[in-house]
Amino acid sequence: MLSLILRTLVLTATIHVYAQTTGRPNAACNTSGSSSFQWAFNSLGQSPCMIAGSLAGVCNGGNISIPALEPAEFYPGPSKEDATTCQCNSVFYSILSACAACQSGDILSWSTYTTNCTSPSIQTFPSGIPPGTPVPHYAFQNVMLNDTFDVLTAEGDAGNPESTALPTPTSAPQTPTSASLTLTSVHSTSPSPSAKPQLSEGKRIGFLFVALIGMSVFLCLLRCLCPSWCPEPRPNFLAGAR
Repeated sequence: MLSLILRTLVLTATIHVYAQTTGRPNAACNTSGSSSFQWAFNSLGQSPCMIAGSLAGVCNGGNISIPALEPAEFYPGPSKEDATTCQCNSVFYSILSACAACQSGDILSWSTYTTNCTSPSIQTFPSGIPPGTPVPHYAFQNVMLNDTFDVLTAEGDAGNPESTALPTPTSAPQTPTSASLTLTSVHSTSPSPSAKPQLSEGKRIGFLFVALIGMSVFLCLLRCLCPSWCPEPRPNFLAGAR
């Protein structure tokens, strides 16, 4: 049996709705006429009711079928037993409220919806968005401003970037590993700070040695070409070159 229970209230009577046992059809949005809620669908053509079922299913190991509402009904907040992170957040509340609105149902206030939630999350879905279910931007509106989901604000927000699932856990460890290898490769091929001055010093010594040899050869040639003009050589290392 599904652990997630969606309840609807008709006037003063409470109706407990089990997604697979009530016999009610799945919730379907109105997509025609002036009251069309086509704007509330995501880029994959999923209705807010389908999105709500996917989000609720994250804490239940599968997808939950959201039952259709009848006139004067609305989706209440979770019971104490069902107050999971999947339901106790404003994103799921907003999507579920859009599902109710697109069926011409009523919307429960945020404060009433979260009566049994210990620490409800605002503008985030802490359980992780499931793959294949882009969540419309309007689901992240701040419901605390008016203590309810604002349909007009949501419609005006339609078309903004959606939120999607994060990479799977199996691919996550590969990212830091790849980054670590890249950094190691860069470090191993780059010259160390101490290598640069050593190489420069060797070049300077080589240039100085070549210059001294060149100077010696030049002086020897000059002495041989003009012996009367050149001064007598002093007894130094050049004398051995006679």
